Amino acid sequence: MNQYSSNRSIYCPVSWGQVGSGLVTPSLPDSAALTIAVGIVGATVMPHAIYLHSGLTQHRAKVQNNKDRWKILTFSNREVVIALAVAGMVNMAMVIMAASVQLWFCH
Repeated sequence: MNQYSSNRSIYCPVSWGQVGSGLVTPSLPDSAALTIAVGIVGATVMPHAIYLHSGLTQHRAKVQNNKDRWKILTFSNREVVIALAVAGMVNMAMVIMAASVQLWFCH
């Protein structure tokens, strides 16, 4: 069997200790890592999605006074934070799996 056998492509173990260490003490060893990190942050934050969300929800409820405005703003902010958190977790999962596959095939 060669190095690209089906066993390796089905399961690549994740070093959860290194994942935890990287979450606590992140590092950027070179400029290529910085470029990747900036791209991941840009893909996660997605300003166009936040702008679209505010545009779509702008007329969702009628605002009668400042109390209503505050409630709607609070609810909208929660929606955006939850959406960004989910997107961030999906991006972290993709990066963890990509690193696991690279380590598995390269070492």
